[in-house]
Amino acid sequence: MNANGIRTQKQLQADRFLRNKVMPLHEGEALPSIRKLMEQSGLKRVVLENSLQDFCRNRLLRAEPRRGYFRTGHRELELYRDTVDIIAGSEINYMESRNSFQNDLTQQLFKIGTEYHINMRIHRVKNHEPVTAYDTLIKKQQFRAAFLLAPASIEIEKLIRDAGVRCVVVCPRYPAVDGPAVTDGDDMMELQLNHLFRNGHRRIAYLHGVEREIPQFTPLLRRECFYRMMCERGYRVPPEFVISVWTSEEELRHNLERMFNRGEPPTALISDCMHLAQVYSFFKSRRLVLGRDVSLIAEGEEFDLRPRPTAVLNSHSAMAKLAWEMMENLLAGRNEVRIASAPLSLLDGDTVANLSRWNS
Repeated sequence: MNANGIRTQKQLQADRFLRNKVMPLHEGEALPSIRKLMEQSGLKRVVLENSLQDFCRNRLLRAEPRRGYFRTGHRELELYRDTVDIIAGSEINYMESRNSFQNDLTQQLFKIGTEYHINMRIHRVKNHEPVTAYDTLIKKQQFRAAFLLAPASIEIEKLIRDAGVRCVVVCPRYPAVDGPAVTDGDDMMELQLNHLFRNGHRRIAYLHGVEREIPQFTPLLRRECFYRMMCERGYRVPPEFVISVWTSEEELRHNLERMFNRGEPPTALISDCMHLAQVYSFFKSRRLVLGRDVSLIAEGEEFDLRPRPTAVLNSHSAMAKLAWEMMENLLAGRNEVRIASAPLSLLDGDTVANLSRWNS
């Protein structure tokens, strides 16, 4: 982490520490002295004073020379008892899916907010609804600060920001232009394919997440990356090797049957997290042993499946923490314009066979 990142982390730590000191106070009660706050927090004077100035600007504290900092009676704009909303764009039942990354991310954002003693609300807007649905929601709910989760278009983001809402965009379905925003890691496919290449795989299939009606930028980018990297190595990709997961369960199984009924079926499959259990069931029905007869690499968090899937981990916990760092800066009145993504990592499980010795 660079020096700016360390300073940001220290400032957020001071904000959280002081918030827990300020919230229980009644009007007119004083905070402990700066020296005492330094002892209790382990933070430097300048870091604490920066946060105290923010609290004074937001009228939660007043500074009295030679006396200290005192709780005000101001409640209307009380920063850390404010409500932060999560506005999630989703398909029908997508948010309710137990294996949905978006659902897990939403719950993690909600959990962190409640730990910060912030009132949290969740709203869902279906992706096929017009932008005016968001305008109606803004007027009805009187949003002041919000996480905009998986918005379908940049017009939605502009509408929210133009309404004066302190907004952090999370996983937009379009290329992020303005911050603050948390995006998906852009090297997911590179990590997955390079791991398969290192293990000698050449016939690789891909279950992609590009939706027909409302395509997302990240799945489109990953699919393009898949074709480009396979082409650069001269590896052929038959049409049956690339199929969409946005089909019925029966159609997905039919497409997998076509894929593995070829004379030269794939030796490895790249899968999303939502359909991993179905893929395991398919291989079991064909008596194919993962990690021996066929290889698989997934994406998402760790999974409770056996054999343990090899995966590139895209941590919803890390994304939620990064989004909350940005939100805390907005709530504290600090400038926040970052566009960032949480780092990805490879979990080397038991589902990728090493074919290098057979190809050498």
